[in-house]
Formats: sequence, C-alpha cells, structure tokens
Amino acid sequence: MRCKCGYNFSSEAAKPDKKFESFAVVRDRDYQAFLKSESRVLASKGEQAKMRAIAHSSELVGSLMECPQCSWTFFLKPGAPDLLFFRRED
Repeated sequence: MRCKCGYNFSSEAAKPDKKFESFAVVRDRDYQAFLKSESRVLASKGEQAKMRAIAHSSELVGSLMECPQCSWTFFLKPGAPDLLFFRRED
C-alpha cells in the first residue's frame, strides 16, 4: 500500500521500528462478534484452526494509519476494498 506521496507502508510494516502508527478499527455493531471471534482464536487447537479463526476475525477489522512523510491519514473500513484519504486541517 502506497501513500499519495509515494511512501510505501507495506515495506515498512514488518519492521520492528516502523515509522508510522496504525490502529485497528472495528464497527460498533460488530464489536461483540469481534470479541467472540478473538476468543475463538485464543481457544483454537492446532495451527490450521487458529489460522481460520484469525482469518475470520480479520474480516471484522479495518485500519487507520498516518503517513510519516506527508501526514495524510488513511482509513480502510472493515471489509472494504478501497482506502479513504484524509488530510488534517490547520
């Protein structure tokens, strides 16, 4: 995923000292389902079952990130394919 300024979030995301902050976003109406889904992840027996539970949980989570180079904020709604871009007002 790239910012409009060219910053590459994907290449930085795996680094332990990444330069940007990111936040998990869950819809209010999906919050209880998300908690139950995360409980299933913790209770899963075996790697395959755990991966399926994580995949299900991830469908309920979106992201909010701010570019460290230009300060554009990106919002990926849970389950949505497209990013929304926002710029902070002065």
